[in-house]
Amino acid sequence: MFNPQLSVFVCAADCGSFTKAADLLFISPTAVMKKINALEAHLNLTLIERSP
Repeated sequence: MFNPQLSVFVCAADCGSFTKAADLLFISPTAVMKKINALEAHLNLTLIERSP
């Protein structure tokens, strides 16, 4: 089973950056954030701590 939200999360976790993950996935950093936010909402937990 392929879950695009999960694959975006794994890529962002591996890269350590939403921007780097977005570059690798050929999507915008905003799209990465939205997919991870949706996955976190679905699971009702925080997967990535955000820092400025």
